[in-house]
Amino acid sequence: MFRDCLCVAVVALFAGLWAARGIAQQPQRQSTLQVEAERRGPLHEGFAQPAATGTNDAFVVPKRPPTPLREYPPVLRPAASQAVWLPGYWGWDGAKEDFLWITGVWRLPPPGMRWIPGYWSAHDQQFVWTSGFWFPIERRHMHYEAAAPARQPDEPDLPKSADDAREQFYVPGYWMTTSEGPAWRRGHWSPFHEGWGWMPARRVATPAGSVLLRGYWDYPLSQRGLLFAPVSAPNARESAAVFTPQAVVNVGQLSGWLFTWPAYGHYCVGDYFGEAERRRGIVPWFSIATDPLFAYERWRRQSAQPNWQALLEAQFKRRRAGLKSDAAGSAAPDRGLVVPLNEWAKAPGAPLPLAMSSHETRSMAASEARAIADLARARANFETAATEARVSGKTAAFTLPELLPRPTSRGAPRVGTTGEFIPGTGGRDVPGYGRRTLPGMAGRALPGVDTTAPGVAAPGVLPGADTRLPTGAELSKPQTPRQPR
Repeated sequence: MFRDCLCVAVVALFAGLWAARGIAQQPQRQSTLQVEAERRGPLHEGFAQPAATGTNDAFVVPKRPPTPLREYPPVLRPAASQAVWLPGYWGWDGAKEDFLWITGVWRLPPPGMRWIPGYWSAHDQQFVWTSGFWFPIERRHMHYEAAAPARQPDEPDLPKSADDAREQFYVPGYWMTTSEGPAWRRGHWSPFHEGWGWMPARRVATPAGSVLLRGYWDYPLSQRGLLFAPVSAPNARESAAVFTPQAVVNVGQLSGWLFTWPAYGHYCVGDYFGEAERRRGIVPWFSIATDPLFAYERWRRQSAQPNWQALLEAQFKRRRAGLKSDAAGSAAPDRGLVVPLNEWAKAPGAPLPLAMSSHETRSMAASEARAIADLARARANFETAATEARVSGKTAAFTLPELLPRPTSRGAPRVGTTGEFIPGTGGRDVPGYGRRTLPGMAGRALPGVDTTAPGVAAPGVLPGADTRLPTGAELSKPQTPRQPR
């Protein structure tokens, strides 16, 4: 009898263990991710970014961002082989006072540049946004410096006539670091070039100090890639499902719905005509006269439509006035502003040819996107830890990971008075540019070059960014590039 009871108990025990094993082997069911494409929201920084923030104050929000969505690039992509998938990130919706997902984009990188993603960080029970930016590929280190001196007042006057302003764009001045200390590179006016827009040099504030970014040429908006609409994801904190964007922003209609949010460092698209948006500092993109996107677009359209700017401003005024008479308080964007990806591929006016991506291509793009996300985390950790170095007056340098080989894009123009080159040298690189003086010149004026010309900050010192490490710089550990899986 005892033996029979013991056998039954043993059988029951093994049955229970087997059942528990079966339960453990069953995959956890993931809740369906609820996403809805929005017709308004910030634009991905990697697709378009204002040239200047207009403020040194940090952009702070009261909530913690959710875990990033698991994003997978769509099957359609620009046909250009150099297009890369930049992953999305959580952005801030000021009207809802909550986060929305700024969807990833297919992007043709500016020639010679790589994407350094931004990030959110905690600070005194709040969360601060640190902007991303494009950075030269040949530079393996990001140098952090103390805050630059106050802006110099001796900037050039505006052109005397409106016609002059429409033929040239303004390149703002900036503080650069030389072997003799800070030097102010004066702003100047430079001619436009068909098919290229200039992103001027600027400084980006980080917890570890400011990073000086050199100016570079970029594609016009319509030629940069595929811009996807932001999405709301109310159950993002509970779901681990994979999200593939399918709603495309029609860049052909952006001009009538584009705003700049300087404090946040983002462009915004959609209905931002209300008084609440204005109080947040969100202004129409043409409100900033030196905005590089607007300057190029006005120049491009002026031959066929000389009064384009006046018509655009009138359109914005009508939409703003319509809010006062609309009980709903909304200026709904045209339906054509956000369209399904499959419809966009068939549109005759689509600015870029599209191609189907193979499974291997999408997998490689997703792997590169994960590497970019890893870079954001590594950058956040380093800059947060380097805050103490900045306070103590020390310098720091962040070592960037090596990039996997990619196809090269068409070369950008090299214009002496606009790029990081000295006037009078035919657009060629000059040895010793940056913090160094020319070999053998000992800081004297460069022969045959007028040192009062635009772009020359000091005799014998060439504008630009040094690729050498500062003396005593604290280095981060090199990052190993991730191989596609």
